Amino acid sequence: MCPCTKPQWVAHPHPRRGEILSSWLSRCAFANGLSGHCFTQRAFSGVPIWTRDIDRFATESLLAEASDQSRIKLRNLRKSVLRCYEGRVFAPGYGGSVLPWITPAGIYHRVRRHHGSAYCPLCLAEYGCAMLVWRLAWMVHCPRHELPLRDACPQCDAPFVFHRIALGDPGRLPCPGCGYNLLRAAAVELPVTMQARSLQRALTCSSAGHIRMIGGRALSPLEFSQGLRFLISILYPNKHFGGLAEGVRYKSRRHLGDPIAPSTKAFEHWRIRDRAVALSYLAEVMDQWPVAFIKAISQGEVSFSRPGATAPPAWILQGGDRNKL
Repeated sequence: MCPCTKPQWVAHPHPRRGEILSSWLSRCAFANGLSGHCFTQRAFSGVPIWTRDIDRFATESLLAEASDQSRIKLRNLRKSVLRCYEGRVFAPGYGGSVLPWITPAGIYHRVRRHHGSAYCPLCLAEYGCAMLVWRLAWMVHCPRHELPLRDACPQCDAPFVFHRIALGDPGRLPCPGCGYNLLRAAAVELPVTMQARSLQRALTCSSAGHIRMIGGRALSPLEFSQGLRFLISILYPNKHFGGLAEGVRYKSRRHLGDPIAPSTKAFEHWRIRDRAVALSYLAEVMDQWPVAFIKAISQGEVSFSRPGATAPPAWILQGGDRNKL
């Protein structure tokens, strides 16, 4: 063996379908009898793993090194990082601090300041790992178990961070903050509207590379995701501009609550319940495109020229009132 070549891991569990990189590394550490920190220190020669969002910033060389030591095919590891959505969910080479539609981890000295990952308690019990799709901001409902996703411990509200959970206790995944068994979180349900679920399915289908037909126009995955993300940015009113949600029919608004933005931060920073409500409003705006959209523009007195807003995509321009764009 070449002296610069690292030995292969004794235990190297295969990534489960849809598993996110940090979850797989955590399971590899447990399988090798080490803590996550000690395992990655030995495996990657001190390359920082847990002090940054490794699921977003994992380099090609780090994935190649993990592939060599684990005997897992490199193409499978590439599917476990957020970069696999490039060109479908967000534009290639996007350099912003927050990726569109990707929830930020908000890591500061290993502390997670944001509720950046969702989870389904039944999926955790069934698969024992965290999923890549739980970092997508539109994922608010588990399509497998028909349960609302959560983004925190229901007892102490600590963010869900899989690699900090102690593994090895069958039937139990304790919250790192208070010890509450996260597998029991399914007992408390927060309903997600059918409109939000429908829009979630559309975005998930598009992110897999499928073309979407909107108003008789074929949209690429990136066109569709960029268009909906733009509509999210003008969904709620502020002190200077109206919002699309104000033009949603009153019958729907009664169930969704007042159309008030939960935060001045970007949509990706919002808590999962607030994102679910926003998706419900957006689904109403997208209904029978562009009929409900045009109505929402006029009734909500919406201006597309908000400071800091990106230019609306072509299919949004064609569907709306050009005088307001």
